[in-house]
Amino acid sequence: HMNGERFRKMIEDHSLRWLRACFGRRLPKRVPLVMDFERCLRTQDSLQCLRRHRLHAVRLHPKHSLDLNASEGVWARLRQILNETAPTGRETRQVFVKRLRRSAQKLNQRYRKDLLILCTNQTVRAREVLERGGATTKW
Repeated sequence: HMNGERFRKMIEDHSLRWLRACFGRRLPKRVPLVMDFERCLRTQDSLQCLRRHRLHAVRLHPKHSLDLNASEGVWARLRQILNETAPTGRETRQVFVKRLRRSAQKLNQRYRKDLLILCTNQTVRAREVLERGGATTKW
């Protein structure tokens, strides 16, 4: 059982390691973060915790836009590769897992530059979604 203070310290240490992994030694003063509209994420405590870790919750964005979620773009590309290699018959779980691993490797090779862009351009994507009033963008 972990007390609240120890848990908070563990989360702060993890957050700092994550920020350093993403940005190296030059940590930005503020990192924009587009997040869900769940109430628990928008409490004063949650927002204060984000600010302590240099994360700034972007407030003005449509509630439902797949273009704001970088992982949706990655999943779409992975599905495309899986569809290209789909067998004509049934496959076992073990064969599928191997095909999935090869597809993920191919994804990292084929779309490396696109994946890096998706991980770093959330502000641009959010601006485009706002300009289009929540309509689908190229992302």
